[in-house]
Amino acid sequence: MKLRTLIVDDETPARERLKSLLARNDAVELIGEAEDGKSAVEMIEERNPDLVLLDIQMPGLDGFGVIKMLTKPPLIIFVTAYDQYAIQAFEVNALDYLLKPFTKVRLDRAIEKANQGLSGKADFTPKIDALFRTLNKQKRYLERVAVRHEGRIFVTPVNDIDWIGAEEGAIK
Repeated sequence: MKLRTLIVDDETPARERLKSLLARNDAVELIGEAEDGKSAVEMIEERNPDLVLLDIQMPGLDGFGVIKMLTKPPLIIFVTAYDQYAIQAFEVNALDYLLKPFTKVRLDRAIEKANQGLSGKADFTPKIDALFRTLNKQKRYLERVAVRHEGRIFVTPVNDIDWIGAEEGAIK
């Protein structure tokens, strides 16, 4: 079974390199690519990938924000140029953390981990549950809020919000 995979990175050269490396891996079926967090959330919900290769620093909604927006996140491998997020990535139970530039061998090892996870050799339910507990416990203040409205996602800076309310279960 091939891993239905989505690439999320705001840099075109990075997406192109990943596509090139994945094209030589028979365990992967590339089902799309997104260049920002908002598009990533929409594509993940529409296409239901098995695996997402996710950058961290992106405009609008970062990689951790993408994970927070998902009701049922797929397997996540962070792919980033920044080493300072490694601990946080594993706190949210990322499957792996690839630091750019990485080799094809390193990417293939991460893909193999994902394949083991999907084939039942590893149970990721506890990891996903721990991911949500960790995200809920973090003491960081939000800088942006992503809100769903009429099937779309809007990202708004917290400083631009004057008032939030709910009526009949809908946020206003």
